[in-house]
Amino acid sequence: MLAKLFILLISINSAFSATCSFSRSNIVASWKYTNNAIQISFTNRNIQNNQWTAIAFGQSMQNLSVIIFQVMNNQVTVRTGVTTGYGPPTLDSSLKASPQYVNLSGTTLNAVVNVPMSFNGMQLSSCQTWNFVESGPIQNGAIGHHTSSPFSVNNVCPTQCR
Repeated sequence: MLAKLFILLISINSAFSATCSFSRSNIVASWKYTNNAIQISFTNRNIQNNQWTAIAFGQSMQNLSVIIFQVMNNQVTVRTGVTTGYGPPTLDSSLKASPQYVNLSGTTLNAVVNVPMSFNGMQLSSCQTWNFVESGPIQNGAIGHHTSSPFSVNNVCPTQCR
C-alpha cells in the first residue's frame, strides 16, 4: 500500500514539474526566475566564426522576440529583436536583455543573460513556446537564414523555475 502511494506521488510530481532546461545536439540551456527576470544559461558547443545562434520566444515566425548571439571576428555580440516573418529579425537599437557573462572558447559559446518579464512586447511570465536556433550564417554583416530547423520546447513556464 505504501509503495503504491509513493508511485502515485512521483507520478503526480512528474506531471506538474516545470520545464527548466533543454539539451539537444549542440545546444544546452537552463533558466530560472529570479529578481522579476529570467536568467538563462546558454551553451552552443559548435558555433563557428561568422555564424549566429539564438533563443526565440513564441510560436510563429511572424511574431517572435529573439536574443541573438553573433560571432564575428571571433568576438561575440549579443543583440535582441523581433521577427515579422520568415526573413531576418528586426534588431533593436538598444539591447533589451542584460548579458551577465559571454565567452567564446574555440567553437563553444557560453552565455548567461537576464531577460525582463516583459521582453519586446511579449509577456514571458505566461507559458509559451521557446525556440533554440543552432546556427545560421552572417554574410556581409547581415544575419542569414538559419541552416537547420529550430528546436522547440512547448509550454515553458519560466516563473515555475526557481
